[in-house]
Amino acid sequence: MTTPPDAMVDAHHHFWDPARFAYRFLGDASSPLNRAFLPADLAPALAAEGVAKSVLVQAHPSPAETEWLLALAEDTDFVAGVVGWVDLAAPELPSILDRLQRHSKFKGVRRPVHNEPEPGYLLRPEVLRGLRELATRDLPFDLLVHPRDLRIIPEVAEAVPDLRMALNHIGRPDIASGYVEPWGTHMLRIAAHDRVWCKLSGLVTADAETGWRVARLTPFVDRVVRLFGHGRLMFGSDWPVCTQATSYGEVVAAARQAMGPATAEQAERVFGGAATEFYHLA
Repeated sequence: MTTPPDAMVDAHHHFWDPARFAYRFLGDASSPLNRAFLPADLAPALAAEGVAKSVLVQAHPSPAETEWLLALAEDTDFVAGVVGWVDLAAPELPSILDRLQRHSKFKGVRRPVHNEPEPGYLLRPEVLRGLRELATRDLPFDLLVHPRDLRIIPEVAEAVPDLRMALNHIGRPDIASGYVEPWGTHMLRIAAHDRVWCKLSGLVTADAETGWRVARLTPFVDRVVRLFGHGRLMFGSDWPVCTQATSYGEVVAAARQAMGPATAEQAERVFGGAATEFYHLA
């Protein structure tokens, strides 16, 4: 099942440049990821797959990177939105967001919770205050968490009921092991909150060490399709991280295959419509 080229959206990819920022996850100089990945590198892959728009997501925890990504987005037609980093606990958060929202392509915030040393970071009072500020502005929050943190997401959803959240990489289950639990039970509770959406992203790299196969991805993708429905699922490539495992085209194909049978309307929703709605893309 295909999606009209003018409708396809990649809801999750990155740009980075190690000459500008020190990215802890890139590894040493021998790593194939330890180089600049910029719009000109991604553009041919998007064109080959008919992806017209994308959402650029932060990779470095700094205000400087957010400003850099917004500048890149202004000069890159296919980038329709930027999900940047902010300090959610900062007392000056309202003024920070005022400034960022002057950029038409600023569409949301991500704070990689998996890097926080303490469990329950999102439930700290000062962080909840920041999340309420996002909700007041109808700015969505991208969730990148350890599987151990999945249990607190329903609490966050209850504490900030107006906040729209996107769970990155289907909650990072242990795909390589094949163990659906306890991830599956946590996802059941999370999906019960209709303002939490899910990104069909980060799949092939989660299974890369053992040589990823669609058959191993399918039980996990099938679970989120059943829990969130096609309406709250967004395809994301997680490029260039995905290049550790396979090509951009194979990532798109793997997501389609793992999702299983879908009507044209359902496929268009997952591969475009959902991201357009969630991030209020032009």
